[in-house]
Amino acid sequence: MLKDLIPVLSVMAGGIIGFLGASLQQRASMKLDRRKLIRERLEEVYLLSRQVEEWGLDQVKELTSFFTGLGNHKPESGAEDPPTVRLVMLAKIYEPRIADVSVRLSGEADILQHNVFEYYLDTAKAEEPLPIEALQKAIMPLDDLQKTGKELRALIERCVQDYI
Repeated sequence: MLKDLIPVLSVMAGGIIGFLGASLQQRASMKLDRRKLIRERLEEVYLLSRQVEEWGLDQVKELTSFFTGLGNHKPESGAEDPPTVRLVMLAKIYEPRIADVSVRLSGEADILQHNVFEYYLDTAKAEEPLPIEALQKAIMPLDDLQKTGKELRALIERCVQDYI
């Protein structure tokens, strides 16, 4: 009787071992896929932070050009916004350790955008160029924007090591 059970038990044990092995392999594969996804999203946040900085530089260049008379028109009121909404969303969802710095970068971009808009508005009201101090005040947030962008990228470089 025992001889009859040995093949059955062997088949059952093999099936259980095979099932457990496949489950472990699938789980490991899912972990790898998740790590890859997070790494890709961190890389995207990194690139978006560069785009935010470039946007800030473009705002300042355009405003300075307008101030010096080299610009021949005021920018449209619906000028392109920085990609901060996606940057913050990705940071909050995929890597909470960078969320605070991402939100700060977004806030600094908002301040710069507001200052530039107010400068154009005040210039239109005055119907003449504003003093250089007004221009300096309008572009002052660019320094903070650049510092925070660098801080965010350095933080991302440290975080991404967890997903390699």
